[in-house]
Amino acid sequence: MKARFLIIILLLIIIPTIFLTFFAANSLKEAETMIQYRFQSIAENAVFEVVEKLRSGIEDDLQKAAEAMNRCALRGGSVKEFNDEAEKIKKLRLIIRDVYLFMNPWGFIRPETESEISFEPLLEMLRKTITATPKEQPVWFSLHGKYYGFLQLTDKHDFYVGIEINMPAFSKRLLGVMDRAAGNDLVLIAKGGGINIGTGLASGAENIVITDSFLPDNSGLEEQTAFDSEFKSVMSDERPLAWGRLDKPMDSVRIMAFLKNPERTVAAAISRNRLYLWGILLLAGGIVTGVWIVFSMSADEINKIISRQDFLVGISHDLRTPLASMKALAESIFYERVADAEKKKRFLEIIISECDRLNLMTERILYLVRYGQDAISLQKDVINGVDIVIKAVDNFEKLLILPGKVGNVKITVRTPSDGNINIFADSSAVSQVVMNLLDNAVKYGKPVDGSETLIEVLVEKINRRKFSFTGPAGWLKISVADNGQGIGWVARRRIFSRFYREKKSKSSGIAGSGLGLALCRYVAKEHGGWIEARKKKEGGMVFTIYFPIVS
Repeated sequence: MKARFLIIILLLIIIPTIFLTFFAANSLKEAETMIQYRFQSIAENAVFEVVEKLRSGIEDDLQKAAEAMNRCALRGGSVKEFNDEAEKIKKLRLIIRDVYLFMNPWGFIRPETESEISFEPLLEMLRKTITATPKEQPVWFSLHGKYYGFLQLTDKHDFYVGIEINMPAFSKRLLGVMDRAAGNDLVLIAKGGGINIGTGLASGAENIVITDSFLPDNSGLEEQTAFDSEFKSVMSDERPLAWGRLDKPMDSVRIMAFLKNPERTVAAAISRNRLYLWGILLLAGGIVTGVWIVFSMSADEINKIISRQDFLVGISHDLRTPLASMKALAESIFYERVADAEKKKRFLEIIISECDRLNLMTERILYLVRYGQDAISLQKDVINGVDIVIKAVDNFEKLLILPGKVGNVKITVRTPSDGNINIFADSSAVSQVVMNLLDNAVKYGKPVDGSETLIEVLVEKINRRKFSFTGPAGWLKISVADNGQGIGWVARRRIFSRFYREKKSKSSGIAGSGLGLALCRYVAKEHGGWIEARKKKEGGMVFTIYFPIVS
């Protein structure tokens, strides 16, 4: 037994504790890394969103300008009409600083220039880039700090419409896109040539755009200084969670994503670590509870063993008395100590009666043993419940006349006048239930004052509901009442459990297995009925069992 307990403790406490310790240590190590991965994913998505929205926005601006100029060219528009259309485009789309109309390879139709010297570098770059770019694809390039895009007209293949990007307007658009992508968790910083909208940095603010989320609203000089210091720290000491470059022609601009509040990562890691700690404590509590359950189950097992031993002692005592009586009578006849023929006949009748009682006792014992081993097989048939109860009472009364059994017991049976209530049941099982209830009444129903034990068996037919939500039905009701001390409320909750015996029953030396009432509940349930235990106001207990009636 001790070895078994040591193995159980080892399996339930020591090994799980070691496992949980390593698991917790590994989890605590990886917790912050997982959070960093999460924020890194958010940052990568934010950078990708900024790059894609700016690319699609500029391409849309160039496409709209090309469509407008293409419509003008299809109408056979003059230079003035091209200029007017270009001015409209610039007013509608502030990001476009100027609109160009280029006829490949000759030169610019718009804007008009008296001398092409100042446009020569632009012409050279445009021709070179057009040659290197697939047809019908936008042409993007930068030259001397300016950023251009050209697109071939769909109906005039020698004509290209171009735009020069207005960098202040582009920077504002960039800031707006970055603000929306940054959300509440990130700071997005764009760094590159030509972008600057006055971020409020005290120094080092050239070619930098920062999301508003990094700078507090209504910030004063003190907040600006702190912001400048924080920004310099971020830019110099920390690596961005994610970064990317804008598409041409703004490919010199880098978008970097930083965590707005780095301490949130630490706080989140601490919170998760606390959750892990609570989880470990709960698991430890579960292990302790499991150990307690094991010890409780072990205690119950010990009680079962003690109950079985008491049961065997009781059986030995019950069998020894009739056997001794039968042996004495048989010896008297065998050794011819009795000469009277009538007396010999009476001795033989007693021996036969004792054999019948031993047979009944053996059947009860075997039935309890089979129930304890879950080996009962019910053979149901339509039977008269009243007859079964009367026969069970008769058989039990035969057991009571054994010398020194209990004494001072009176059993009264009340049955319905018609004497016929049919149930679909196993007659042997119903008989054993009645005998078990009678046996309990005899053993535990003795009055405190030592007076006669009065047992009343009531058999009747009733109509009632099994549950509150079911309709009424016909039931065979078998009640066994005594005039003893009764059973307390706490014990009544457990008396139908296997191997349960009340403490005072054990201390009084009354033999029992703790299976009788459990068997009664099992038989009732298997027949679609139930059993109840109630304490009478005037003293004593009433056990009532119900079996469904069949027509």
